[in-house]
Amino acid sequence: MTSKKEASERKVIDGVVLESGKEDIQPYERSSCKRGEGIARRLEGDRSGKKKGKEEEESVRKKKMKKEREEWEKYVEGKGEEDLKEKNNEEKEIELERWIKYMNWIKVNYPTMDNAESKLNQVLERCCKKYQEKEKYRNNKKYIKIWLEYINTCQDKLEIFNWLRQMKIGERLPLFWRAWATVAEKEMKFTLSEQILREAMKQHFLKQDQDLQDIQKAYQQFCIR
Repeated sequence: MTSKKEASERKVIDGVVLESGKEDIQPYERSSCKRGEGIARRLEGDRSGKKKGKEEEESVRKKKMKKEREEWEKYVEGKGEEDLKEKNNEEKEIELERWIKYMNWIKVNYPTMDNAESKLNQVLERCCKKYQEKEKYRNNKKYIKIWLEYINTCQDKLEIFNWLRQMKIGERLPLFWRAWATVAEKEMKFTLSEQILREAMKQHFLKQDQDLQDIQKAYQQFCIR
C-alpha cells in the first residue's frame, strides 16, 4: 500500500501520476502554444513586409530606369534640350558620341546584361544601321567597335562580316580584319581565317607601317597557333 507520505509526494496532472524528486516535468500549457503561434505570425508578417518592401523598391527602380531611358532615347535622336547646344558640332562626332554614352549608361545600370531588360542588343543594332550609309562613319574606329560589339551578340557573325566587306565598312581598319579572322578561327574555319589575313595584307590602304605591322603580327600569331 502507498503510505500517506508517498501519496503526498505524488501529483496528478491530466490523469498522469508524477512523482516528486524525479525530473522536473512541466505540465503542458495551452498558453505557451498560443504565444508560439503569435511569434510565428509576427515573423511571417516581418517576412511579408520585407518582401513587399523589396517589391516596392524594384518597382521604383524600374520606373526610374524607364524615365531615364526615355530621356536617353530623346538624346540620341536629337530631340532633347542638349540637341540645341550641340547642333553645330556634328562634325565632331557628337551624334555617335551620344549613342556611346547611352550604351555606357545601359552597361552601368544593367550589370547582369540581361538583354530582355537592358535591350542593349537592340540599341547596338539601331546605331549600326543608322550610320551604315554615311561615308564619314564607314571607317570610323568608334563606329566599327560598335559593329564588332553588335556582331559578338549575333549567331551569323561571318555573314555580317561578309556584308560589311561588301559595303566597304571597316575595311581600312586593321581591327576589322583581325576581328573577322578571329571569328573565323573560333568557328574552326582555319583556311578562311588565313585567307582573310592574307587579303588584309594586300589592301593598299593598309600600307602604313603600323597598320601593316598589326596585320602581319596577327598573321604570324595565327601561323604559330
